[in-house]
Amino acid sequence: MTFETKYAIWRLCYYVKSSVYKLFRKKQKLAVLYLYADQERYPNSFKHVQKLLKYMNGFRTTIVRIDNFNEKKGVRRLSDSHYDIGGDNTYWEFSGWKKGLSFLKEQGIEVDWVLFVNDSFLNLSNLGYHLDFYKVRINTLLLYNLEDAVVGVIDTNMENHELLGRNVSTWIRSNLFAVPWRIAKTLELTFLDSNQIDAILPKAFKGEIFLEGKNLNSTLKRFLVKWITQDWHGGCSPTPDNWNHLRAKLIAILNERLLTAKVRESGVPMVDLAGVRPTQVCITGLRCLPFA
Repeated sequence: MTFETKYAIWRLCYYVKSSVYKLFRKKQKLAVLYLYADQERYPNSFKHVQKLLKYMNGFRTTIVRIDNFNEKKGVRRLSDSHYDIGGDNTYWEFSGWKKGLSFLKEQGIEVDWVLFVNDSFLNLSNLGYHLDFYKVRINTLLLYNLEDAVVGVIDTNMENHELLGRNVSTWIRSNLFAVPWRIAKTLELTFLDSNQIDAILPKAFKGEIFLEGKNLNSTLKRFLVKWITQDWHGGCSPTPDNWNHLRAKLIAILNERLLTAKVRESGVPMVDLAGVRPTQVCITGLRCLPFA
């Protein structure tokens, strides 16, 4: 059976089953916190988010766009369920999303699920993720059936990585993930305060990326040094001139690791989208999948 045939069967199954959900199940409420920091870098990113949301047709959706390049922007109400607000780029996406969560609470917007997205969510990885990857995995059937689990692409390093006494060898990618509201509203984004950051990363670069201390173990330090200097956008050697940028990126990575640790501590299971087959989403709603 060709890929095209399998996809056509999936689309038919999805259309029928999601239509039934719309008719006979109580409509759930989805909040999308879309963070963008540079419209020139990923100019079509939000259009792709809108395409993704078309597949999630069993929800009453509220979109909050968070402009992290314009922290002083006031609240712009683009429609009854679409807002554009200023962000907080102190800790990149995590402080921006914190502002988005605060906005949902302040406005009294009722939510069942929160979809966290940043503008790089379609930036291709080695696995070649693209829009179809998400459309057949994050959709009406998946979220209606899971009810209480965090959903995203999970990465794992075979080495033991420890941060602030927690095992962070496994982490959920923060470019796109879905969280039930009961967990999202309790997440204290960001997870590192300024004192913890200053004990890990020097404020000014003087030759060493990390300060001495037991906040990170040696394997995590080695992984991050390699990632920053060799892997991220082809690698970048730290200098006094570029240190603020690299430091902010490292803070975002550490917050990403702590996000997963905090979710695990809450007792909520996580579902790895990379291990999800579209037929399982469509037919079972992932009930048969083991949780990561």
